Amino acid sequence: MSTINRRKKMDQEGIIQSLFNMLQKSNSEKINMQLTIDKLTAENEALKTESKKEKTEKVKTESSEK
Repeated sequence: MSTINRRKKMDQEGIIQSLFNMLQKSNSEKINMQLTIDKLTAENEALKTESKKEKTEKVKTESSEK
């Protein structure tokens, strides 16, 4: 294999490795974003549930006072 062909092959391998690394980083960022979204969604649902309970308890308290 000539020197030029070896350099081309090394350049191609370097480009492929670089693109692979970029893809891995992008995928990791997407996974982290999805985990954050899932966590915030769960927290939001818990707050909604808690708020509904508080409203229900408030209505029950007001009804029993009358």
